[in-house]
Order: sequence, then C-alpha cells, then structure tokens
Amino acid sequence: MQATGRAVKITTTSSLAALRLIPALQGLSINQPNLKVDISTSEAVDKQLHTCLFALANGTI
Repeated sequence: MQATGRAVKITTTSSLAALRLIPALQGLSINQPNLKVDISTSEAVDKQLHTCLFALANGTI
C-alpha cells in the first residue's frame, strides 16, 4: 500500500480485493470522501518491491 497526499494505491491478490477491499469502499468513501483509492490485483504480489503484509482483526480492514 502506498499513500500519496489524499490517494492510496493498493496492490493485492484478486481474492482479497473482491472479498474485502472492494466491498469496503462504499463505507470508506462515506468516511473519507476526498480520498482516491486505486486497487490493482496481481497474483504475484510477493514479488513486489514494497509489500505490506497485514492481518484482519475482527473481520475489519
């Protein structure tokens, strides 16, 4: 994940994007209306130079 000003670029696997990130975008856009989110998917995320690993707690992002 990379933050630039009011923009966040996330590269993740397609399954995480489809199951968690994309469904959460509506709530995020309500809470952060000026934030631009760019989600791209790749099944080779582990080969990216800047990988941020994280775990979900209580099913929230």
